Amino acid sequence: MRLKDSAVAAAVLVLALVVRAGQVVVDPNDSAIVRAQANLKNVERLVASGVLPQLRLDQAKENLVDAGDIAILHQTLYGKELTIDQTDEMIAAAQRRVDRKLRMQVEMQKLLNQEKISKCGDEYL
Repeated sequence: MRLKDSAVAAAVLVLALVVRAGQVVVDPNDSAIVRAQANLKNVERLVASGVLPQLRLDQAKENLVDAGDIAILHQTLYGKELTIDQTDEMIAAAQRRVDRKLRMQVEMQKLLNQEKISKCGDEYL
């Protein structure tokens, strides 16, 4: 899959989250989504030129999906009325974020143990 195709796939995944959210209508111009999309495009370009490793592209894709869940949480948290369906989607979005963070932590620890990355302070390089 070409890098440009992967950006489209990631954007479709965010839109799928919005559609799946049912009554939760997320603004595609939400600042978190827009920033994550811009970051993904930049990272794709840098990975394609060999400046960044594939790991960074995977992280940028995860960040875009996470931004979709953040947008769902913002919409439900600050919306005027909250339905049962929206509450369920809010809980599901929060759980997806927790699952993603735990999965990322396990993956980073595995790379650290294999000495494929180094830990400098709180940042993985």
